[in-house]
Amino acid sequence: MIVINKLFMRRSLKLLVALMLLQACNKELPQAVPLEPPPPADGETILQKLNASEYSILKTAVEKASTFASATGKLSDILGNPSGEMTFLHQTMQLS
Repeated sequence: MIVINKLFMRRSLKLLVALMLLQACNKELPQAVPLEPPPPADGETILQKLNASEYSILKTAVEKASTFASATGKLSDILGNPSGEMTFLHQTMQLS
């Protein structure tokens, strides 16, 4: 009888936790606010943006990846093209 009681308690506790998690996840999402990207400067390329000190690791990776040509060309040529359009995503930190 004690073994059955323990099993029942464990299963009921797991079921209760699962139900609480499902209830907690069922929330309305806030409305998304669209971000307006800043217009690019005339002739500025992603390769020129990588000259900033905060992107030194990324610039090193681009230089290393540019040592061989792929079917689309060298990475440095693609990122250095001012008429090309690419999306450059980076994390920004906001202090509050």
